[in-house]
Amino acid sequence: RRRPRGNLVAQSLAAHGGQWWAPTLRSRRITRIAVLPDLRQQGIAKRLIEQQKQRSQGLDFLSVSFGYTEPLWRFWQSCGFTLVRVGNKPEASSGCYTAMGLLPLNEQGKALCHVAHKRLARDWRWLQQRIDLQPAMAVDDSDPLLNEEDWRELAGFAFAHRPLEASLGALQRLLLITSWPMAALRSHLQQQRSLAQCVAEYGFSGQKALLRQWRQEVAQALEHWDSQRCHHWQRWSRHWQFGSLFNLRSSPMKHEHFVVQSPATPAEQLILLFHGVGDNPVAMGEIGSYFAKDFPQALVVSIGGPFAFGQGNGRQWFSVQGVTEANRAERIAEVMPTFVATVRYWQ
Repeated sequence: RRRPRGNLVAQSLAAHGGQWWAPTLRSRRITRIAVLPDLRQQGIAKRLIEQQKQRSQGLDFLSVSFGYTEPLWRFWQSCGFTLVRVGNKPEASSGCYTAMGLLPLNEQGKALCHVAHKRLARDWRWLQQRIDLQPAMAVDDSDPLLNEEDWRELAGFAFAHRPLEASLGALQRLLLITSWPMAALRSHLQQQRSLAQCVAEYGFSGQKALLRQWRQEVAQALEHWDSQRCHHWQRWSRHWQFGSLFNLRSSPMKHEHFVVQSPATPAEQLILLFHGVGDNPVAMGEIGSYFAKDFPQALVVSIGGPFAFGQGNGRQWFSVQGVTEANRAERIAEVMPTFVATVRYWQ
């Protein structure tokens, strides 16, 4: 099935928001709260949500999808939800833009919520140019360069079938940092010409031909910017399709700073190694909190000095690289959902 019932938000975050592990977490979506008109403004809806939180043992987060209006968002925000996604087209039924919010219930839910909201804030500068909404959201311009998430999205756009709307932020950042022409794409995104105007300007047969030109321009720009990285992500986009991301038994997988060494023998132990965390009790506590609920048998230890490891011997190694004191908390939050999702898949 394309999407099991109740998983709209998780599926949308995976397909459009870049949080591909969202469907591996456990969640419940609030679809509707109905209160009789005479009983409204008495806190009944908030109490119902609070009851759901109390009954959500074993879940990672609650989610909601709704047609955005300022009063409605203020209500969900007051209940503890964080805005993680806004659609770029009005709903046919209500005329409102679709908004999605998360209410995390544990550390894994918090990690997903943090990453998804950060992604939305990072892309909001360009998304707000295309939609008629002004929610109170700070634009995050602290990271204007291409990161691994951007490369994944750009590769999906250039070499696969990722739509332009789902790659908007990464495409805009690419246009800013490179002098590569990309005339047709710049015409639409930077000069804000309509699709019909772009088709007429460049003499294309239609919008499909225009889209093919955009993909070709992005592929050429990535090759010019960093050919080695471009080839890596081109291979990735053609090999890893969503749904096979956890097919790790036969080949190693690299996901940003997360490297999986394939087991040479059936694994009886799973070992997650953070390079650079050191003997830091705060870091050890952050890591341990992810395991306490679902994997109480997990043991968090500190290894002094250099540590070499190999395959086999009943162990499956997960290596997390690029960890420093400055980025430790963010790196742990970034990697742990991937690790936990992988373990759940193998169980």
